Amino acid sequence: MKRTPHMIASLTVAGLFLSGAMVSPSVAQTELPTDSSADNPAGGSVDGSLDGFVPVPENPLEDPVQNKANGFPTEQSCDDSDEVSQSYSADGSTDEAVVATPDPYASDIACRTLLEGGSAADAVAAAQFTMGLTEPQSSGPGGGGVAVYYDADSDETKTWNASAPAPDDVTSSTKTGVPQTTKLINTLHDDYGDMDLDEIVDPIAELADDGFKVSKRMNSAINRRIDDMTAIPWPEVSSDDIPDEGDEVTNPDYADYLRDLDISGDLEPEDPLCVDYRENEVCGSSDAGTGMMIVGEALGILDNLDQDMVTDNTKHVVTEAERLALANGNTWMQDPEIDPELSEAYVDELVTNEEHLEEQADRIDSEDSLEDIEPDPVDGEEGTYRDHEEEGTTQITVRDGDGNFAAMTTTISQHFGTGKVENGYFLNNSMRNFTVSNDEMNQRAPGIRPKTSMSPVIVFEDGTPMLGMGTAGGSHIPSFVIKTIVGIIDKGQDVREAVRAKNYGAIGRDDTYREGNGGEGSASSLSVIHVDDGTVYGESDARAYGSARSTSVDGESDDTQYGGGLSSSDINLS
Repeated sequence: MKRTPHMIASLTVAGLFLSGAMVSPSVAQTELPTDSSADNPAGGSVDGSLDGFVPVPENPLEDPVQNKANGFPTEQSCDDSDEVSQSYSADGSTDEAVVATPDPYASDIACRTLLEGGSAADAVAAAQFTMGLTEPQSSGPGGGGVAVYYDADSDETKTWNASAPAPDDVTSSTKTGVPQTTKLINTLHDDYGDMDLDEIVDPIAELADDGFKVSKRMNSAINRRIDDMTAIPWPEVSSDDIPDEGDEVTNPDYADYLRDLDISGDLEPEDPLCVDYRENEVCGSSDAGTGMMIVGEALGILDNLDQDMVTDNTKHVVTEAERLALANGNTWMQDPEIDPELSEAYVDELVTNEEHLEEQADRIDSEDSLEDIEPDPVDGEEGTYRDHEEEGTTQITVRDGDGNFAAMTTTISQHFGTGKVENGYFLNNSMRNFTVSNDEMNQRAPGIRPKTSMSPVIVFEDGTPMLGMGTAGGSHIPSFVIKTIVGIIDKGQDVREAVRAKNYGAIGRDDTYREGNGGEGSASSLSVIHVDDGTVYGESDARAYGSARSTSVDGESDDTQYGGGLSSSDINLS
């Protein structure tokens, strides 16, 4: 029989969530554009000799697209210059700090916070409040997020699902969840911060008053959603006067908000869900409503396959594992507050059950795709599968010089959320991520959080954190994360190779994709930090014009660290 979820309240929400059409049992692979004019900030045409690699300019310093979009210098060390800088790559010793985000301003201010003695938690606060200003389409105080934090002093890892819950007076027409991002920042800062919050946000308030350059991504988002904005927080902007890339705008209301910042309340931490992968532990949110359920089950399946099978036909095999995990995730994922016993059974019986994972691995063929994938039962009962679509999000990853590690993904759901502005930031429209049907999982109710694909993780080797990451990308997030983990652990890629390898994977049980020149799969903004052989490497996704920065005074700048950038003669990812 079909499982009817235990509900706190039953509400009809027709029309607020676009679930995506069901497809035929055969795998529907997205057709990607091949036009070289497609929007692909990572570079030009695909070189067949670099199977699986997204080309980048041979010298990032001479990247005309990057320079036109941002116009920043490319120093990786925030000790080298007083200017905001953009470096896709950064490194330092294990006594030095590294930060990676999709935004040069956020990485710069977070890095300077670390340089002044701030912890990883302080740097997260600096980066997130900056992105509420300079990347307002993706996140900000009006949204929510998921975080993983490793504290070196206690040798403990904690997680928080701070997705925006439905308000107490939620109805079928409610769009905005109760914002949680600032409460998440406050929690991390209270528990692990070293600096005063006022000291952290002061340079961000100054930037809001003085002005910042509009990025390519912000310009594109404004152009797409200007008609949905009920207010505009930038005095220089109107519906008839949209800023170009590189134009400067201010946000005085946001500056005032930061200077008067008053956050009350903390969030309770949870122990992480950690899954074994190739003798490593991959740790993320234990909340059954987060993307870690998909990441965890998919990696558990892959861990039961011979490593040669994974490396010989990586895209196919990994995609098959993701399809199996998504068949269950898109059936059983929801806020565990709705039915704690059911959520616990989902995790125990499917996500982490070794017998189940072995059976799933046995279903995967090295060449042929599975047909007619059905979700597995939980607690002896059948569930209803429904495709799930999300948009937006951003990522902050930090490792400080004391060995503390933070990975936090935040969102306001759709770009610019509802289009409504409060105190200079945009309010989320995360209620669109609930399910429309009143007899399926993931229904809206007071205090309930919609399920999310956000999947920040920290990976441990012999008990020591060696990798932290996360990404934007909505429903693609789990596949972006898994691609990077498999690249580093299975294929032996360095962090830059793994991030810039072409994206691929599944976003549903019958919906797969391969990244081309732009189009689906190119919207990642991976922010990754890898500790390898005594050096800490940071990489920010070139697709998103991100920036990785280091407090190192001896680190090389982005143009020399990898021998003048990657070209077809430097690497072969076949």
